[in-house]
Amino acid sequence: MFPFVFIIIFLVISIAFITFTEHFAKDTFEYIFFKNEYFEVDTYTFIHFSVALLFAYFYPFYLDGFIMTFFVVGWDILENYMLPAISDHFAFCKETPQNILTDWIVAIPAIVYAQFYRNNVTCE
Repeated sequence: MFPFVFIIIFLVISIAFITFTEHFAKDTFEYIFFKNEYFEVDTYTFIHFSVALLFAYFYPFYLDGFIMTFFVVGWDILENYMLPAISDHFAFCKETPQNILTDWIVAIPAIVYAQFYRNNVTCE
């Protein structure tokens, strides 16, 4: 299986999950735990944290911090700009700048894992 095929499958599953949760559990996943002018922590923040770690751990091909950062930023571009531009059905994907920043911050553990531990590279 090529990395491109894995990424396409991951994207399809992720978009299906987002659509499913938006349709059936909208109020559950939009609860905001904390918000100020810099950060916004909602239920999706925990999903972003978990999925980033799972992706870094289970991605079956070479992965380092740069590639993981590319995936995180690419996901936010897809989620906030591409999907809403494709269809009004995905207008709910648009996030606030505070939420995007928080998503990038919660992905840092996955990026660090990918950079230093994933490919048996030590921090010496």
